[in-house]
Amino acid sequence: MSLEIAVIGDDDFTLGFKLAGVKKSFDIKKTGIREAIANKDIGILIANDKDVQALPPHMQEQVRNSVSPVAVVISEDGGAEENLRKLIKKSIGVDLKK
Repeated sequence: MSLEIAVIGDDDFTLGFKLAGVKKSFDIKKTGIREAIANKDIGILIANDKDVQALPPHMQEQVRNSVSPVAVVISEDGGAEENLRKLIKKSIGVDLKK
């Protein structure tokens, strides 16, 4: 069984990912991040930083530390590269930028 890439957010956030070929998406207003993380068919979950920031602190930590699925939190202010760098370092134990 292969795992899917999914995106969760509002229509504006998910549209670009759908156009890029991400087939599974969740509307943040209908499905909570907790339910999306619990989905066993998802290997990577892409979420908007503003949606994650709106969660209670314990849920923010759960999302950011999730291993299955790996949560990729994308910031609208351009911090996505740093987030991806941290995820790679966490996954393989090596900082590829150094």
